[in-house]
This record gives sequence, structure tokens and C-alpha cells, in this order.
Amino acid sequence: MRAVTLKVQTIRELSKNLSVDLDKVISKYPTEEFAGRLTRQMAEDSLKEDISPELETILNQVCDLPFLKDKRTPVDYGLDLIYGWLMEDIAIQYLIDHGFKPDKSGSDAGRVFLKDFQITANSDITINGHHFDIYFDSGNLWYDQNGMDVRESKWNALRAVNGSILCFSRAGVGLVHTFQHNDFGIWENPAWGFKRAVVVNDMRDRLVPPWVMAFSLSNFLGLSDFERLGGESKWKIYET
Repeated sequence: MRAVTLKVQTIRELSKNLSVDLDKVISKYPTEEFAGRLTRQMAEDSLKEDISPELETILNQVCDLPFLKDKRTPVDYGLDLIYGWLMEDIAIQYLIDHGFKPDKSGSDAGRVFLKDFQITANSDITINGHHFDIYFDSGNLWYDQNGMDVRESKWNALRAVNGSILCFSRAGVGLVHTFQHNDFGIWENPAWGFKRAVVVNDMRDRLVPPWVMAFSLSNFLGLSDFERLGGESKWKIYET
């Protein structure tokens, strides 16, 4: 299976597993012609078996960034950006649906194709003042290999603000706190152009069903079910 096809499949599975309407997520992107931001048409085109020539031209123009794209072509790098934004926005909608109020805080919060000098290591979102990055596993590697790689620069930036990582995969949803661990290994990941990566171990034990993660995250943030769900029964969102 092509990497693109696998990632599209992951996006659709993620929206299904988190009970998030993918069309609703895409509908929030602007409809005007491309002006540096991800548009609704571009998001829709990226999910097709063969991307349109128009999207390919745009990505070749705005995503030829050697330091960031590693060994990928500009089109592959651009598609990875779009897929990452789609998955991140699905995860954000999941949080909203479960009563949280996430604020996008990353340099790409506006879903803008940035130049390398414009990209920062800011966390993806904040909730109640806590910083979170959002990570995804397209190939179920976290479960199979029982580990997750995080770019050292991102890990250090997140750790500097006592941040955490929300991890989404087919096997479940996990929460990793950077401030609780000192013994993770570091290696040079060839898939990332031999950039240094921090290895998070025991991922199988960290992955739980989405509804369990909602309550775990509430406890971490110090929110009661009453506060998180606006006074509704804590079971209401799971009733059929």
C-alpha cells in the first residue's frame, strides 16, 4: 500500500474511531482561492486516490524546503503537512466534543504553508494553560514496536513548558508527560535525515480507548466531569 493511501486510510479511521465527522472538519477550512492557507478544496483533493494537478503545482511551489522535507519531494512533504493538519483538527474536534476547550498555539495554527524561518517549536495546543503536542501513528508502529520517536528539539521545547503529548493511533489514545521522564534514549533517526530523536518506551501500556482518555485528561487538568461537560451527566455523551 502506498504511503499516501495508508495516511488517507488512517485519517478516515481516526475520524471514525473518535466519532468525529471528517466532512465537518473539512468544512471549517476557507473556500477562497489559495493564498498561502489550506483551503477546503485542497483538503478534499488530498484525500483522493490521485491528487489534482492544481494541488501538485501548489505544493511544488510552496513546499520545496530542503531542511524540513528531509528526503521527501515537495509534494510528499506538502501532503504530509495537509494530512497532519487534518488529523490534528480531527483530534481537536474530539477534544471539543468531550467538553475541552483547546486553543491552537502552534506556528501553523492558521494552517498556513510556512517558510522554514517562520516555523517554531511551539506546542500544538493549550488547554487550561497546559501545553500539548498532538502525535499520530499511521502504521501502528507504536504498538508493534512498543515505542514512539519524538524529535529531540520538539521534546526539549515541550519539556521546557512542562508539556505533554496526546498520542493517537489505531490501538488507542495515549498521554505522555515530558516532565515525568528522564531515562528515554536518544538516537539519530534515518527516516528524519538522521535528526536526533527521543524514544518513548512502553507505548502499548499507554494506549487506552478514547473515552477513557477523556476522563484521564480531565483528571490531569483538574477538571470535574461537571465542569468539563457543562453540567451535563458525565454519561450523556455516551448514551445512544
